Amino acid sequence: MMRILSLAFIIVLLTPCHSRAQNTKLFYDDSGVQGIVKYSGVWQDTTLPNNGKFELSWRSFNDEKLNTYKASGNIKNHVPSGKWIWEQANWDYSIQPGKELKPELNLRGERKYWDAGFNNGKAQGLWKFGIDSLPLSSSNAKKERLQITANYENGALSGKFLIRSKLPQNSFSASGECNKQGAAQGTWVFENTTENFRQIERRTYENGILIELVSLNIQGSDTIKHQQKFEETTAKLNVLKSGGTAQNFEIGERTFTSDGYETEAKKKFLDYFEDNFLQGWDLPVFKANIVRQAPLFRKINYPISPSESQALTNLKALNDSLRAKTALRETYKNIRLNRGRSPELDVAIEFLDVVKRRVAITDSVIESTQQPLFTYINRFRENDLNLAPLLNSDSAVKSSFYKEAFVFFPHYKFRADNGGIFASLYNYLQELDSLGQVHFLEIDHSYQRLQKEGELLALENLMAERLTVLDSVYEKAEGLAETVHQNWASDYIRKQFQSYSNQDDFSKAKELAKSILGKMDTLLLWQKDWKKMDSFPIYLLDHYTVFEYNPYNGKHDIEIRIKRRFYNKVSSLVLPWATDDFISEKHWETFVIKKQQLEQAHSCLLLFAKQSDKPAKRFEKRVRKEKSPDKVFKLLVGHCAG
Repeated sequence: MMRILSLAFIIVLLTPCHSRAQNTKLFYDDSGVQGIVKYSGVWQDTTLPNNGKFELSWRSFNDEKLNTYKASGNIKNHVPSGKWIWEQANWDYSIQPGKELKPELNLRGERKYWDAGFNNGKAQGLWKFGIDSLPLSSSNAKKERLQITANYENGALSGKFLIRSKLPQNSFSASGECNKQGAAQGTWVFENTTENFRQIERRTYENGILIELVSLNIQGSDTIKHQQKFEETTAKLNVLKSGGTAQNFEIGERTFTSDGYETEAKKKFLDYFEDNFLQGWDLPVFKANIVRQAPLFRKINYPISPSESQALTNLKALNDSLRAKTALRETYKNIRLNRGRSPELDVAIEFLDVVKRRVAITDSVIESTQQPLFTYINRFRENDLNLAPLLNSDSAVKSSFYKEAFVFFPHYKFRADNGGIFASLYNYLQELDSLGQVHFLEIDHSYQRLQKEGELLALENLMAERLTVLDSVYEKAEGLAETVHQNWASDYIRKQFQSYSNQDDFSKAKELAKSILGKMDTLLLWQKDWKKMDSFPIYLLDHYTVFEYNPYNGKHDIEIRIKRRFYNKVSSLVLPWATDDFISEKHWETFVIKKQQLEQAHSCLLLFAKQSDKPAKRFEKRVRKEKSPDKVFKLLVGHCAG
């Protein structure tokens, strides 16, 4: 298919341009001639020719789509200069048998064209862009659906622009202007019209900064108006225009691609301008970097003043000091395991955690000052940073174990003057640091007492390590293992830790620690048993199933359940009850006994499937007659023990 098309379009679409160019260069692909370029001067592969007329005709296939290109203009010092035309089209096509041997080609395409100007490779002067449909024959008129005109100066959008789009049952227009630096200026108007709805949006800019946004939604005889005036911004611009001394703001030098207020009309404008007008001029053979900008926007900038800079330095130092103090207490091993020993220590640990969160918030503020856009946030207005809800979220720190133990936390107050946010945060951290002295001292003293308990310390280290291993081993547990982990590792063991931390008697604490270690070791040892116990119903079914010979197909595929009534009762009544009774057990010693009994019953049931002697038949009959699952389970355990 592509070979047939290439032979046709080499003639139709790549007809040589009439030019004074002395050199012609042909480009080939698998389908034949892909492009024809006429040029003057010297042409190297890495750039455009040095000077003179340049004409290009090109075609390519992408995803079975035919794309064609034509361009012509002048080149000076290897970059576009003066008047240029660029066209490109996407074609839908079909091939049908003709009246003669030659087939008929039916074409329908969409063309994008740019009537442009350049100065030293940068967009200059009036640019025109359009999208229209290309007809099947030369007798049909082109249907233009998008027109854009814009003025450029040295690559920057300058002066007025206009967008007009006409689609069936939908039209859109946009108009506005930019100053010589390419920044939005004056009133921009977006108008979007559908069959039953009309939307008009007016945005007013001053030196790239949005100062008013008005929208009108018109449906029939009803009109809804929304108006937003940025009066604070306007007042600041008036101060700057009047030559007044602005202490903490200016028009920023940085430019932005958006004014920060996105609407459906704005999105449609960007679709037409950025996704259409600013595209094109892109072929591997056309090695030119076209400089043309989209509209630019600016924002009010709030430079960091010398007093703020000093306040920021002080804030960093104090924040680093607090971080170091919390980090030191985090190195105290086992301090959290023993937090329940006293209300003072428990509150101190809670205080430590809150301080860590507060330091993290301050860290984020300090780090953000290194970002280039930080000074474009109005940090003199509390709502723009919204730190108060974060820093005042905990008005009081309460003990986890002692309801009557708590301590009130400092309240963050924002002040716009005297160093602004940095000084406000510094004052807050000062209060935090002062309040923290007594709590940090309590943690230190408690840790020292723990250090003196040498033997218990060694046991605590073992418990902490063993708990980490236990949580890691059971981390992704499922089925019975997940339930055991929740009931015993997560709930029971941790309650044992609390009992241990409340134990003042050294001998009893030591005995309890060894007991906890023994239980954790047991849970670690049993970890591999749970999956086997979860799978027991499958093993039980296999042992109580035989496959007899099938004379119809010659295979052993007739499934027969041996001891069927016994199996049904055990699998549907006894085992579910025994498993539920096991996992609901709350006492450790009984839990251990019930696990042994359940495993013993499992083994007995597997062996019992093959037993057919008289004692086995008598036992099977007793089980079938018994209705209570707990009594049946006791019979099983007793039978296995006997």
